[in-house]
Amino acid sequence: MLHGIFASSIGFRVGTGCQNLEFFMHPHAIFLDVRNNEGNRAEDMATRSGHYELAEIVRYYKHKYHAGRDSTSERSLVPFHIRNFLLGSPGRRRVLFTYMLMVSFGWMYPYLWFRVRNTVVRLSPQQEIIFFLVNCILWVCFFKEYVTDPGYLPQNTIEYEGSMQEIFLESRELAAAPFPSAEDRDGKPQLCPLALGAFKRRARSLRQKAQRLCHTCGCVKPLRAKHCGQCNRCVDVMDHHCPVTNNCVGKNNRVWFLLTGIFVLISSSVTGYLAFMAWYWSPKTWFCDIFTWILLFSGWTSALNASIGTLSRAL
Repeated sequence: MLHGIFASSIGFRVGTGCQNLEFFMHPHAIFLDVRNNEGNRAEDMATRSGHYELAEIVRYYKHKYHAGRDSTSERSLVPFHIRNFLLGSPGRRRVLFTYMLMVSFGWMYPYLWFRVRNTVVRLSPQQEIIFFLVNCILWVCFFKEYVTDPGYLPQNTIEYEGSMQEIFLESRELAAAPFPSAEDRDGKPQLCPLALGAFKRRARSLRQKAQRLCHTCGCVKPLRAKHCGQCNRCVDVMDHHCPVTNNCVGKNNRVWFLLTGIFVLISSSVTGYLAFMAWYWSPKTWFCDIFTWILLFSGWTSALNASIGTLSRAL
């Protein structure tokens, strides 16, 4: 019976693409080999539904559960550890973070050093120092935004329990309240507009109080706070979940995020100018020049969009 209930619930979460599947099945990894009536396991259902990240999560926890019971499972878990070290754990992949590091240190900076410095396009020593400082500030802001707590709200608070009790009592009082009507001269019931308006305002206030509760985190959300499905935490003054750093942009780190976008714009503009001048004075066009322009344009537009979006939401 328990196997059937669990198979149905995990099948529902896999089939619907539940982003927090790992939080649900972490204590129940023993049931990950359960099959449904068609003989499909959880990872098969996720793959067939197109949720490949969820299928990876299921396989990871299944290997993790069996590791320690036999040496084969322990050896098969090594690729998962390597992949998680480079790209992050399943459900929290940092592919764009790794991509940004590879593009910057594996292509852009070597391109500037070996390609641009060997052409007639050269910066003066003062300009090189300024460009170096701009890039240093860029990476300092980037890693500060990456490691800073965005403003996670405390979980399972006493305020949440008190609000739940208050809402429960108010809802019972509202349900037990008499219908806002009165009798006319003929003794027939009719709606009382003033009493009906008060009833609606009270119900609206109760609904707003209930909407401020987060039952996942067990907290009362202040204004502009949201629950992030990726981090599975409520963030104060949440802007968005940054796919590059795989971290939320909130009250505590949105300044670092904005500074990162601004310095990326400056660095990309200077690098684009140097790449254009190197191509202009070069006797032939190199493939690396065209590829660099494509990377710079994508980074420049992304940084511009992120900076404008953050400023518009902050004002």
